[in-house]
Amino acid sequence: MIRSPSRPCGSGPTTMPMADDPDAPDDHPSGSIRAISRALQILRIMNTQPTWSLHGLHLQTALPKSTIFRILHTLQLEGYVRLEG
Repeated sequence: MIRSPSRPCGSGPTTMPMADDPDAPDDHPSGSIRAISRALQILRIMNTQPTWSLHGLHLQTALPKSTIFRILHTLQLEGYVRLEG
């Protein structure tokens, strides 16, 4: 199980909206960084309950488990989440 972040994360983006780029992959706004968007998405979801499984996060985000694992590993190294169990 993965413990939710101890620091509250924002409920939404705090940047100004950007114009959509029709050529951007996955319908991300032009100029956005997909990895950061995905990490913030995971943190927002993790704030909704105290613990999560990798599978649960996969079901909520529809991101590949390998992507979630790498993001969680980075967030763990930076002190935003911790592994329990």
